[in-house]
Amino acid sequence: MRKTVSGKTKQEALKKKRELENLKDAGRLIDSGKVTLGQWMDRWLEVYKKPALKPSTWASYKQLTDLHIKPALGERQLDRLQASEIQAFYNRLSESGRKVKQRKPRSKKEAERLAQEPPKPPGLANKTVRYIHTILNGALSQAVKENLIRFNPVAVTEPPRLERKEMHPLTAKEARAFLEAIKGDMLYPIIFTDLGTGLRRGELLGLKWEDIDLKEGTAIIRRSLIQLNGQALIQDDTKTRSSRATVRLPGEV
Repeated sequence: MRKTVSGKTKQEALKKKRELENLKDAGRLIDSGKVTLGQWMDRWLEVYKKPALKPSTWASYKQLTDLHIKPALGERQLDRLQASEIQAFYNRLSESGRKVKQRKPRSKKEAERLAQEPPKPPGLANKTVRYIHTILNGALSQAVKENLIRFNPVAVTEPPRLERKEMHPLTAKEARAFLEAIKGDMLYPIIFTDLGTGLRRGELLGLKWEDIDLKEGTAIIRRSLIQLNGQALIQDDTKTRSSRATVRLPGEV
């Protein structure tokens, strides 16, 4: 691989030459012109993120990369990626980025209408676009550290603002009516427990008898049961010390 340098003065050119030689000696001089964003995303996910993230988090990074980032920008050379095209990518996702499986037309007339005016897919939620922004920013920040690129173009983009949705929890009266309506269902015990504790679905499904102290009326959250690629997976829920929480079980629970 041949690299050329230039400068306004001989001293400046020699300085740049020495910097390249130092990078080469350290094994950090890589021909970024032959690396696409898609190739770098695959490497970054496998080498840097897979060992560091929970399996469910890594799977979400991988899914959003394969579903949105690589189809739109994956063929772009890493060192030629511009902030303007990343910003345009975010805007497209917000306007019509959701992948929707189109149903078959019910009649010939409907097929003709859809051919003339195909429905516009709905946009992704702002939260999802910001998540994609976080993934891209992390990948390109690492590329800067490895001297694949000199500047992270994601740093000057503007992802959509996070939407704050007002929550409307069930009232006590609504909760009682709901429980009464599902009293004969096999999921009644777990839904009853959920309403009494506020635990996440994965935390509820990850409970074992060894986590329950009926005398003290407590449960310790040690793990989650999640679904990953269509398979059930036990995930350690103690990534941080605060994750191993002791939850108080109400008397009825």
